[in-house]
Amino acid sequence: MVLFDGVQSLDVTGPLEVFAGANSWRAGHGQDPLYDIRTASLAGQTVRTSSGLRLAPDEDLRADGGPDPDVLIVPGGEGARHGIWSSLPGCGRTAVVRITSFPCARARSSSPKPGCSTDGG
Repeated sequence: MVLFDGVQSLDVTGPLEVFAGANSWRAGHGQDPLYDIRTASLAGQTVRTSSGLRLAPDEDLRADGGPDPDVLIVPGGEGARHGIWSSLPGCGRTAVVRITSFPCARARSSSPKPGCSTDGG
């Protein structure tokens, strides 16, 4: 999950709760979790949401050393409209939440990150 200044907090917490709930359900049925849920921001800096809530990410969005995410979730918010796209790591799939789909469509039509797709492919 990408974090940035001006992000909509509900667009962060909603999807994270869904993935955490899926992991909890699996644990309750004796199965291993499917999702390693992580948050990241540029330089690993704390961000402030559009409502003023401060969020501390797990890691730096541009840090090397780990595998690229299978799914990268970009939540909505003012920061999604300005400059976050060039900082996204390679990934298997990119999921967008709410208003973010507009700049994502522009990025896809011009020069999306290698290996990333917005159509689930």
